[in-house]
Amino acid sequence: MSFKNNTKIGRKGEDIAIQFLLENSYEIVKRNYYSNQGEIDIIALDDEELVFIEVKTRVRDLETALASMSPTKCKKIIRTAEDFLSKNSRFEDHFTRFDLLVVILNSKEPVIHHIKEAISF
Repeated sequence: MSFKNNTKIGRKGEDIAIQFLLENSYEIVKRNYYSNQGEIDIIALDDEELVFIEVKTRVRDLETALASMSPTKCKKIIRTAEDFLSKNSRFEDHFTRFDLLVVILNSKEPVIHHIKEAISF
């Protein structure tokens, strides 16, 4: 699969993830936050908890998405979240968590797996 197709599939997955989060009463704070540490796909509020969400979009199965979450990838997400928090003091008193949201596009309706607290440190 080409880079262009991967990017298109990834963006579609993020769009579906945003809709899923909004339907579940999350408030979207930021989409695609970039720093010199890395990128976070979605930052959202779940009540008073600030949630950093990695979105993985696949056309086949959940296992490949889970396997892609290497220790190096997790560390980059954590460092990027720390960067975000250092620049956004209004969230300094919020509890934080790191979720994984997997979107599977192998049927007419996407299948969504929301794994809360997928990354711990």
